[in-house]
Amino acid sequence: VPLPKWSYSLLFYIQVAPLVSLHFPPSFNIIGKYLMYVSSALSLYFPYDFCLYNGISTLDSYALRYIPVITALFIIPMTVVLRYCLTKFSPIILSTFNGHGIWTILLLLYTHTVYTATTVLNCPRIPNENGSFVSRWYVDGSVKCFSDGHLPLSLFSLLWILISVIVLPVCILLTQKKSKKHAILKELGSSLKHPFKKYLGFWCAVELFRRLFIVIFITVFPDNHTIILLFLMILILFYGYFNPYK
Repeated sequence: VPLPKWSYSLLFYIQVAPLVSLHFPPSFNIIGKYLMYVSSALSLYFPYDFCLYNGISTLDSYALRYIPVITALFIIPMTVVLRYCLTKFSPIILSTFNGHGIWTILLLLYTHTVYTATTVLNCPRIPNENGSFVSRWYVDGSVKCFSDGHLPLSLFSLLWILISVIVLPVCILLTQKKSKKHAILKELGSSLKHPFKKYLGFWCAVELFRRLFIVIFITVFPDNHTIILLFLMILILFYGYFNPYK
């Protein structure tokens, strides 16, 4: 089901605000944790953060965060193929089974999954006891990066970041007229550009890029709140000027 027009901007700020506030002063934690509850619920991995993490390692807790996106990687292609097959049999069934939910699922999953991936790969080099430098995981300093349990998780995270970047030009290509030559690609393109004005179908890539930029910036420069807040203010003006939604 496609989201109403007003909810897209609201969803963006609900998802991003808790991530920005993670690096605010400790006094903000009282409010921040509730923001994270809501944001997690809207990212489809609630209640993993709060129910299944008790008593397991930090690495395992981050691995659990990939459950929704892995599930979606199976469900979305199956949904597209099923809808394509239904076009051959019953237009009546087809009319009640639109593909606009694909874009909604992508929006819900994208922000927090990219944040998980960038956090897993956040491995600053710190001095060791003997004076040499070693890469330690930012979340848990006892974990040596790219070894043992961290290695498979980091490889998957790197793969997901590559996919997240590749998705941007793919969104633009799928919303162009050329993709209409193929029924399945046409279906995907229709889902991606459905919420936007006719001449702004490519805006799906802008929606994802602003999420990708903020998440990477938060991970790499966690204490630079000024630039993040400035970027958010620019986005408000930018979206107000173009008004891309129908």
